Amino acid sequence: MQVPLNHFVGVDVSKAELVVATHGQACSLSLPNECAAIVQWLRTLAPGSLVAMESTGRYHQLLANLAAGMGLSVFVLNARDVYFYAKALGARGKTDRVDARVIARYLAEHHDRLHPYLAPPCVPSRTGAVARPALDRRDQAHRLARVAQDLRGQPCAGRLATGQRLCRLAAHPGCPHHGIDPLPRPTRLCARVA
Repeated sequence: MQVPLNHFVGVDVSKAELVVATHGQACSLSLPNECAAIVQWLRTLAPGSLVAMESTGRYHQLLANLAAGMGLSVFVLNARDVYFYAKALGARGKTDRVDARVIARYLAEHHDRLHPYLAPPCVPSRTGAVARPALDRRDQAHRLARVAQDLRGQPCAGRLATGQRLCRLAAHPGCPHHGIDPLPRPTRLCARVA
């Protein structure tokens, strides 16, 4: 795929800010890692731009989801691959600007072999009006605790086969465990020898 040189954008992501570099340009841009600032910046990109960032746990997810939602091609790169690529280039120093430039160059050279990022499916909010990204682990844990509290003492276990863990959506009628009676406890096959 032939893409113009100025459409390869590398982003170094941290908790507080994003450092953006475009392949072939010496300057870089810094912006806060917040929804409004990211959307405003994404609107300035040309259609067909390719955006790449390293996987940073959860800090890259906001940018990746917003960019993919705006129709841009997004690539979430393995940080180890980018590290060894920078090392092979002889990149000196490890600053956010250098990292963003290396990511942009990596994208320019390898974009035809990379797999594009696919945003997670959205789930409707409680009101059903607004879609939001799938729950993160903390939200899932809080939701599990609420479901566990609601199900205490009810015959519908909403439990997995082990009888110990609750299904995330046990209270939801579409849940595969909804309305299933708990599994009987296994009996011992042999008696203890005294």
